Amino acid sequence: MNEILELIRTRLLNFQSADSSRPTIAELVGASGGSYSGSDGQLFLDRAPSDLDPDTMWIVMRLLDQRGAPIDGGVVDNAVAEVEAYGHGPQFADDVLMIIDLAEEAWLYWMHYTDDIIIARKPYGRITVPYSNAQNPGDRDLNRTRILLPFLVAPQYLTQYLNS
Repeated sequence: MNEILELIRTRLLNFQSADSSRPTIAELVGASGGSYSGSDGQLFLDRAPSDLDPDTMWIVMRLLDQRGAPIDGGVVDNAVAEVEAYGHGPQFADDVLMIIDLAEEAWLYWMHYTDDIIIARKPYGRITVPYSNAQNPGDRDLNRTRILLPFLVAPQYLTQYLNS
């Protein structure tokens, strides 16, 4: 399923809002020479690396759920990707929220058809994770917001058998 997450990663990083004055996610996290982080773009699959500079912004995306849908003989799955944006320091608070805004906007009405088929569904579960003194009193400047991106997927590793 990592190839599906890579397609979603590419969609999120390359999406340009209809409001062209807004930056792309890639610009915010460094994939296009942005000022906040590495040149490869800090949208990571499953977890951020342990050597990440904490004084930047980064995104972690992972597959939360994938289960067979009751249609198409088990070839189509319901799945949910979780996208969490992080920024350490008050200077990143607005940009962390903008990343999630852009992710939601990128997800609306998106469909991908090649070897894998992805059909986006309405995002939900947007939440700004509040700071908690009990968890880590030394990290009250961490900004963290997440959104859930549900989708239908017919992965190539399953659809290849339809014409057999």
